[in-house]
Parts: sequence; structure tokens; C-alpha cells
Amino acid sequence: MREVTKRRWRVVLDVALGLFLAFVVAAGTIESRSYWELAGGLAVVAGSVATSRRYPGVSLGIALAGTLAVPFPYGDRVAVWVVFVLVAMSYLAGLRMERARPGVLTGVAVVLLGLPLSLFVGPDGIGDWAAMVAILVFAGLSPWLLGRYVRVRGELARTGWRRAEEMESRQRLVADQARLRERARIASDMHDSLGHELSLIAVRAAALEVAPGLDGTQRDAATQLRTSAAAATERLREIIG
Repeated sequence: MREVTKRRWRVVLDVALGLFLAFVVAAGTIESRSYWELAGGLAVVAGSVATSRRYPGVSLGIALAGTLAVPFPYGDRVAVWVVFVLVAMSYLAGLRMERARPGVLTGVAVVLLGLPLSLFVGPDGIGDWAAMVAILVFAGLSPWLLGRYVRVRGELARTGWRRAEEMESRQRLVADQARLRERARIASDMHDSLGHELSLIAVRAAALEVAPGLDGTQRDAATQLRTSAAAATERLREIIG
């Protein structure tokens, strides 16, 4: 039941994030009637949010690919939605990716692809490419590093708690072993001392059985005493070992 609730909350959070980013894309493109940019931005949002949990590396790649829209001419307008999408998805990717290398390679690939794209379609060429790289560094790399830091810190904390639990378990095991050794020592002492005394009682009772001057009742009592002492000795041996 708890796992089902967690899944539902994850879906709710993903939908909320997707709607927010879609609103940012729409707010920045509808007024200028840049419908191709609107379609591309919504596709980037949908793809990156949908894959952010199961395939965070793919999600990061889609968000980084969205920065390739920066060199395209927009007149006096800047594609601000790229920054919002990149910040959100880079942080989540850094938080959820097990390895850092795929994210770094994806970022480098986007930077290299952005250079010829800026030269061919960008009105400012190298300037547009520099702007794209700046966005990648500040809106992509920084949140991604923050996500990695949070992930590593959480893993270290969980590792510390596991080690503390292991140490506590070992301490309990050592204490249990010490108690068992003490019980074994006490049992051995009881067996040696009490068993010896019971054996002496049995021997003395046997001596009374053959002692002269005793009537039949006294001999029967001595026999019962010897038998009881022998039985008690055997019972003690069975219990203590």
C-alpha cells in the first residue's frame, strides 16, 4: 500500500513538473506565434519529463538537445524556456544517474554539435555558440553538479547508517556470545561441584546399606537415598551436559 502511494505521488510530481515547464514554453512562444518552437519545446518537455525517472541519462540528453534551439534567430526575443527546462532536468539527472560519465559525454557532444549549427543558422555565429555554451554551463552543468552532490551525500549518509547498524549488530552478537560463555562456565561449575556432592551422597548412602546394626526400614531409606542421589546426578548431567 505504501509503495502504491509513493508511485502515485511520483506520477503527480512528474505531471506537475511537466505542466509547469509546458506553461513556460507556451508563455515564451505563443505571443510571438513561433509555433515550430512551441512544438519543439513541448516535445523536449514531454520527452525529458517522461524519461526522467527510469532513464535519467536519456532525459538529460533530450534537455541538452533543447539548447540547440538557442542559435536559431528569434528577433529580439531569447528562448528563455530552454533555461528552465535545462535547470530542472539537469538537476534531476544528476540526482538520479548512477554514473557521471554519460552526462558529461552528452554535454560535450551538444557543445560540439552546437558550433557548426551556430555558424550555419545563427545570425551571430560564434556569439550564438558562446551563448549556448554559457547556458549549458550555468543552467546545465551547475544544477547537474548540485544533483550529483545531493545524491553522493545521500549515499554516504545511507552507507553510514548501514555501517552503524552492522556495528550495533556485531556488538549484540559479541554480547550474546559473552553471555553464552558465562552460562557455559556457570553450568560447568555447577556440574563439577553439585555433581561431586551428589556422588558423595550416593556413595555414603550405599555404605549405609551394608552397615551393621540397621534394621530393614533404615536400609530401605538408605537405598532410596542412594537411588535418588544417583538419579539426580544423571538428571544434572542431562540438563547441563
